[in-house]
Amino acid sequence: MVFLDYSNIQKEEEYEKAIHETDKVIFSHDTEPKNNLTLIDVTNSIMCIEVISESSKLRAKIGGKNLLVAIVGITSELQKVMVNAFSENFYLADSMKQAKDWLIKQAKKREKKDEG
Repeated sequence: MVFLDYSNIQKEEEYEKAIHETDKVIFSHDTEPKNNLTLIDVTNSIMCIEVISESSKLRAKIGGKNLLVAIVGITSELQKVMVNAFSENFYLADSMKQAKDWLIKQAKKREKKDEG
């Protein structure tokens, strides 16, 4: 599971820098990322179209539709609409525990499907 801590980011430039750093770290290895479980904490961070767009590009690069993403910290209805408009299949959790539980449940479902 990959954990991305984007909490407490208040400037768009800082957010974009963090996303680009994530890209560098994930793709600094010789092999493609095989882990498709991602937990993102955006608690107390800004949310704007540009940030969501950059995040969506990174998501596509990492794993596209096979990527399971749980996000913690989306609190307003406007933020939820923005995330859902740009990013399908993201699970918006109310807590870290809820996010982790959902990711584990989805991973187990995927594992059973792969076995069958």
